[in-house]
Amino acid sequence: MNEKNILVMTNSPFIIKLYETYNGAQSLYFLLELALGGELYATYNRKGFHGSESHAKYYAAGTCLAFQHLHERRIIYRDLKPENLLLTEHGHIKLTDMGLAKFVIGKTYTTCGTPDYFAPEVIASAGHTNAVDWWALGILIYELMAGNPPFESATPMQIYAKVTKGIGKVTFPTKCQEAPWAC
Repeated sequence: MNEKNILVMTNSPFIIKLYETYNGAQSLYFLLELALGGELYATYNRKGFHGSESHAKYYAAGTCLAFQHLHERRIIYRDLKPENLLLTEHGHIKLTDMGLAKFVIGKTYTTCGTPDYFAPEVIASAGHTNAVDWWALGILIYELMAGNPPFESATPMQIYAKVTKGIGKVTFPTKCQEAPWAC
């Protein structure tokens, strides 16, 4: 029900649209906007877009506009990753899966999402605001350029340790070192 309520609050060309809901015996079914381009994750892997500055900028810009729309409504998304970005048949980005999104005034303390994208304040359980979405956007841009997230490790605890050490310990792709504005 929370996901439905969040989707009802949105109306952006950068967020998947909810057209209708249907009740089942134990489930609520969503009729969502069609996104024939599939997941951004699959497209990047299939077409070898990793490292393409123009593609990263384009998809990051659409994600920024989706976040702006959500944040104006006091919604924190909290689950950014390439799998949750869909493409239309024209290649436009659509943010999807509002299952972890939350209406928040002030801070929230719930730990949820994908560990590779966790902001330091989520790991520290210090309470977080919509700033965690902007942190996750930085992780996404890095992944689009490098092909993997900056703090990638075998276990969540190893990821958390790397995040805690800071972004200064991350090796950036050569392309980003040559043009720092690109990342």
